Amino acid sequence: MIKQIRAALDNSGNFSKSDLERFKVVLQRYLLGEIRVDDAYYDLLDNDLLPMPSRCAMYTKVEETVDEEEELKKYINKKLFNK
Repeated sequence: MIKQIRAALDNSGNFSKSDLERFKVVLQRYLLGEIRVDDAYYDLLDNDLLPMPSRCAMYTKVEETVDEEEELKKYINKKLFNK
């Protein structure tokens, strides 16, 4: 999940203005602790802001470490909110 969110952050320059705003809203909720990383991932999928994984690319759920989530939060702030 973290890899897919990071890839979307790297490609966020290709989003339309409205898609970018929806993307920011979901990730802001994650940063504020309102939702977990997996909830953010599924919200982004549901809003067509992440590509739907194909069956062959689906993996068993791997628990993300606290360090990976902290790195993701820093990356989100850097890419979207210039912090």
